Parts: sequence; C-alpha cells; structure tokens
Amino acid sequence: MVKRTMQIAKIYFIAFLLLLSTFAIGVGKVQVIIDSKIPTVYEKIDLSAELMNSFSTDIPDNILRVVHIIDLKKETYSRKVNEFVRDKEGTYVYYNGTYYYTSKRARYSYDSKNSKYVLNASGSYIYVPEFSWARSDDEKYIASDLYKRYEKIENGTRYYMSIYITDVDIENVFVKSVIPLNVSDDSVRGLISKATQQHYEIVNRKSPYKLDIAIVFNPSIDKNMRMSIISKLQEDTRYNIYDRLYLDEVFKTIKFKDLFGKEANLKFTPPAYIIAFDNPVSTSETTQSTKYLFFENAMNGAYIKKSLVNGGSAPVRIDVGKYYSYDSDKKAYVLNMKDGHYVRYPGNGWEKEGYVSENTFYDYTLFEETDMEKYTSLLCNIYDTETGEILGSKAFESLRKIPKKEITDRFGTERVNSETEADMAIIQDISSDVYEFLQLLFPLSSIASKVQGNRVSLLSGENIGMKRGYVFQDIYNGYTMGYLRIDKVAADTSEGNVFYIIPGEQIKENSYAIESKRYPNFVGGRLTFSVSNEGLNFTLGYVSSDIYNNHKQSFSIGYSITDLSAATPTNQLFAESSFFVLSKQFEIYFDLGMLSNDNFETLNAFLSPGIRISSYTDNSVYYPGGFGIFAQLEGKITYSNATFNTVPILSLGMETRF
Repeated sequence: MVKRTMQIAKIYFIAFLLLLSTFAIGVGKVQVIIDSKIPTVYEKIDLSAELMNSFSTDIPDNILRVVHIIDLKKETYSRKVNEFVRDKEGTYVYYNGTYYYTSKRARYSYDSKNSKYVLNASGSYIYVPEFSWARSDDEKYIASDLYKRYEKIENGTRYYMSIYITDVDIENVFVKSVIPLNVSDDSVRGLISKATQQHYEIVNRKSPYKLDIAIVFNPSIDKNMRMSIISKLQEDTRYNIYDRLYLDEVFKTIKFKDLFGKEANLKFTPPAYIIAFDNPVSTSETTQSTKYLFFENAMNGAYIKKSLVNGGSAPVRIDVGKYYSYDSDKKAYVLNMKDGHYVRYPGNGWEKEGYVSENTFYDYTLFEETDMEKYTSLLCNIYDTETGEILGSKAFESLRKIPKKEITDRFGTERVNSETEADMAIIQDISSDVYEFLQLLFPLSSIASKVQGNRVSLLSGENIGMKRGYVFQDIYNGYTMGYLRIDKVAADTSEGNVFYIIPGEQIKENSYAIESKRYPNFVGGRLTFSVSNEGLNFTLGYVSSDIYNNHKQSFSIGYSITDLSAATPTNQLFAESSFFVLSKQFEIYFDLGMLSNDNFETLNAFLSPGIRISSYTDNSVYYPGGFGIFAQLEGKITYSNATFNTVPILSLGMETRF
C-alpha cells in the first residue's frame, strides 16, 4: 500500500512540475533555436536566417513561432550505375523492359509481301544472334534502337533534418501547437523547403472536447523517436498533446521578461492522462552473408531457380536454347522448338538429368551482402492523473535487417541504402504501433442525433478529432444495435452510413456511439448447382465483401461429372476464383483443375475462364444472404498429349449465398 501511494505521489509530482514550469522568451515573431552540436552556418548557409524567412509567413499577430533544429546530418554515398544511350554504333538492344547484348548492328524491315525480313538502313528491326531462346529465327529480329552502355561511379550526398515548430499564443501565454518534422533532401535549402511545406499540411486544432495528454519521455530516448511518436499522434487529431519536458528545455533559452516586460507563466491545460515512455533499448550491428542474386534473362539465360527447403532458391544450369515436349508414344522427351514447354537440365554427380516445364530463365551471381541489423524497444505506460491508475502498458519493439548495398540488375547497377533512413524506418514502425495502441485505449464517442434510413448523424465532428472512415458501434440500453462508417465530417457534427444491423434491431436517435476497431467482416458462404452442355457442376466456397457488403471476390472448390452417356463418365475437380465487377450480379471467373475419364488412373489439366450473370439479391442490405439464378459462359482449355483444345460451355444454375 505504501509503495502504491508513493507511485501515485510521484505521478502527481511530475504532472505538477509540468503544469507550473516558468520559461523565458526573447523578442521577435519567429525565434530560431539550433542545437549546440549543429553549426549556425552549415555549408555556407545561414540556417537561422533561412528558417526565419521560411517560417515567418502567415503568422497571426498574437503568435510567437519557435523553430528548433534538433538534428541535421548528411550522408555521402558511392555506387555503380549503368546508363544506356541511343547510339548507331551501340551493341545493345532494348527488349522486354531491359537491355541485351547483340553482336550485329544491321537494320532490317519486314517485307510482308514475301513474309521475310530484308536489310534496310532505316529499318526498325535488329537481328540478335544471341537470342538463344527464340523459338524461330524470325523471333531474333527485335524492334529496337541500338544503345551504348556507359558504366560509371555516381557519388552523392543526402541531408536529413529533424525540426520542431512551436506556436505560442502571446496574449494568453498558451502553447497552441507543437509540430515535429523529419525531412530529407539532396540539398540543405531543399530540406528547409520541404519542412515548410509539411508544416502547413499538418492540421491539429486545439479543442476543449479533445483529450488533454502530457507525454513524458525518458531523457535517454532518441530525440527523433520522440518527435516521430508525437508527430504520429498529432495525425490522429483526437488529442491536445505535447511533450512538455521538451517545452521546458526550449523555453529555458528564451526569456518571457524580454517579450512581455515581466516574467510570465506558460499556461497548460491540466492533462487528464500522462503517457510515459521508458526503458529504451537500441542495438545495431553489421552482418555479412552470401546470397544468390537472380536476374531474368529472356534471351540467353542459362539457369532456372530451384526452391530450397529453407525458403531460398538455388540456380540449376540447363541446356540453353532447346525446348522439349513429351512424346507419349515414345515415352520420351523430344526436341520441339515450336511448341515445347520443357527444358532439360543435365545430370551431375548427385542428381540425374531431368526435364521441367519452365519459360523463365535467369543469370545469377553470388553476392557478399553486408546488412545493417537494427533493433529498438521501449515501454509505454498510460496513467490517469485523477486516480493515479495505470490504464494500459505495452512494450513496443522493431527489428529490421537492411542491406547497405544491393545489386539491381544483370549489369551490376547498385542501390545504396541510407543508415539514417534505416533508423527512421525502425522509429516509424514503433510510432505506428503506439498510434494504434492508444486508439484502442482512447476511442472516440458521441450521440446519434438523427437517423434517416441507413444515414446517421452524430453530435461530434472535428472538435473531438473525428475523421472520415472511422467506424462506430451504436449502443442502446447497453446492447449493440449496429455499426456505421463516417463519410462526412463538419466542425462539430458528422454523418455516416450504417453497414451492419444486428438482426431484429435498429439504430435509434439519442443512442450512444463509440469508435470500434472490431466490426463484422462480410465473408459469407456460397453454394451453386448448374447444368451445362457437358454435364452437372457443384461448387462450395466463400464470398468476401467490403464494409458495405459490396461483393469483391469469391473462391470455391468444385466437382463436375460430364460425358454422362459414356461407359466411364469424366470426373473433374477444380478450384474457382472469381471477381465481381460493378455489382453482385456480374462476375469474371477462372477455373483451374484436373479431369479424368478413367477413374483417375490418368489426369489432364484444364483452365476455364468465363463470365457469370446472376439474378442474386440479398435478403438484407446489412448482412450476407440471398438466392439467385445464373447463366455462365466459359471457354474450357484442356491440355493432353502435348495438345491444347478449347471447348465452349454454357451453363444454367442456381446459387445461394449465406
């Protein structure tokens, strides 16, 4: 009991210090503070003058703006790049999104009368003898210009800046807003320009109806982490929220007495809650690993990928430029450049030769990758200042493994990843997790003032931080009536559409509405039966919908029995994926399955794309369920004995969705 009393007393003491701090401010509409580790003139740019000019526009007469740079750094990088430039003496052509070497430069045009390519100095085609995977000699004529490749080393610099913008109401000596910003650019002036743009994009107006929250950070927590968390929470707009210990530090450098002629107290609204961040842990290490890097090479790639049990891939060398098909009579694979879909990989000491159906070929390289492994964690506690109780507590952590340098193409072009951006990615992960956690602890609430059909008006809007897209659970006499989604927000009112009603209930005026992150997901079942010119079909699956019960897609498992007059009917098992277009009544679908006409002793694959039109209607607009009659037309593509066949199929059937 004594320990709990001391804990509560400590919380009150911290809050008391936060509320009664006295600060000093200097004269001027804009005050610039630069961290002591940052030079005031940075790379020949007067930071104070530039920031003052950039942030001095559109400031109300009663506002003092404090611009505080807490971090400014630069990173230099060096990387290899490849540039391809049109050149009639070039040795590369452009094909399927990348460049390929050619030993021939002669141009050709196509003689349609004689169905052949002929030499033409101004022709559009280049003959590429290195195109080994071309199925015919004609495919080696590529419509392309000639390019010359230039390899060079690119050196660059990237700047990163972290900055706070604090606006103080001079008349009432009141902090109106604190906006943290993180920006990056390839120049210092670009940083300042981006910071100015971002500052005016952020809107979080103070309101007496919002939650007043003070944030307390352990001083050892990285300043960029502090900034990112506050910035993310300000995006929410449901809080009046400041890092008040930070404000204490800032206003120790500026004198109120010089501004007002006398000392003054900086006023804060007493916080209803204190959010404390503590126990920071941060580690960073560099590791190395050897990786296979695969790059697609459609012309003469000599490898295919083989999946490994650990989730990676290994290269398998194949015979380049040879397609095979399976001859069921000879029980062997035979060379077939026109229609073959198999390639051969030679045997080696531990593996026999084999054939595999493949049409994507690769080059590969072994790359010694250096990775940045970064880990950060911290603890968040939320205190109720009235009771001293902990409302919630959670540890947040993030782990990232980011390569310092990556190879992006067959020519060795490099991409360099910034260590600062890696650190910021960790910070943004944790900030987003904090944002979501606090939304669960502090849901918005309001009263339904008006109900017309499926439209509901609420007695709250921007004044409590309402935003479009928020979902509210409607409660009456302690029972859930339904759910609505906000689509219109005004200063102190909002409106939304009801998307789900508890069966037998209705949303009423003066009922209570509370923000909810959990609400009904529209995933319903589906059963169909149809008769076609082939036979009988059955499917069972599910339909997924958006929040308003608009159907999006469906997945089913099906069984068909066809050729009913034959001695042994054909059995088909298939999976169906469909997508609804514009309405619940029109679908585009794809069936993929296996069929057998000998009791599954042999199997043949088939693919059936098609369209379906249904009379389906819902039993209710608020939850899945209904019945319909449909017609569908598909083209069934089968593959057997190295031959493709297409059969049109018309079906009529009925369905129920539940």
